[in-house]
Amino acid sequence: MSRRPIAAALLAAACVHGGAAPHGPEATSRRYALALQQNRLDDAFVLSAGLDREAFDGRYASGTDRDRRAQELLAAAEGQSAPVKLELSEAGWKVVEATAAAQPSDAAVARKTLEQFLAAVDAQDFNEAYRRLSAPLRARYTPERLKADFTAEPKAKERIERMRAALDGKWQLTADGATLPLGEGKRVRLTREGGELFVGAIE
Repeated sequence: MSRRPIAAALLAAACVHGGAAPHGPEATSRRYALALQQNRLDDAFVLSAGLDREAFDGRYASGTDRDRRAQELLAAAEGQSAPVKLELSEAGWKVVEATAAAQPSDAAVARKTLEQFLAAVDAQDFNEAYRRLSAPLRARYTPERLKADFTAEPKAKERIERMRAALDGKWQLTADGATLPLGEGKRVRLTREGGELFVGAIE
């Protein structure tokens, strides 16, 4: 049974690069979908283009987002209409992950996220503070370790006060998160995961 190609542009790309890649676009879409369904982000990232690793991990930190994207990829592989684009590189076919545009309201969302994190730390509710961390930080920490680090760090209180004082400052927004300068070269960075913002770094 013949199938309609994912996009007519793919055929043109194959001609430009002179020959077929080891895995065609449909096979690449299926491999990518399976990697996402099994939460094998290392394997999925290798098959992607358009996002750096941090942004990629943030986008697919949620199982719901991984499953949604997998279903789009499988639909495209079957010739159905789906928001999937592939490009042929020297390493083979890649699924292009476009960056989303930052929204004006993101500054308000970023401020609220940071306020919630600060309120949790003030209340010594480190379970809630932990929940506000980005996926890479949650993988490194536990609520208990987060509490221990805040308790043991001599400058922890100073950093909290810096963040609170900077809340009315200007957020630097990107498609993948937001950054708030704290002065003296310091900043707090929020990362986007599954449509929400989480604390990614306090520098």
